Amino acid sequence: MMYHGPELARTAANHTALSPVSIRKRVARVHPELPAQIHGRIRRN
Repeated sequence: MMYHGPELARTAANHTALSPVSIRKRVARVHPELPAQIHGRIRRN
């Protein structure tokens, strides 16, 4: 279900484009106790 209306327009307050780097930074802030990246035996915080 999609909602439409002028009050739902994209603004800086409700929309941010995400990149792999910004997602990694956000996850590190939200879940600091978890590894930020896992690739095989490589784990990075």
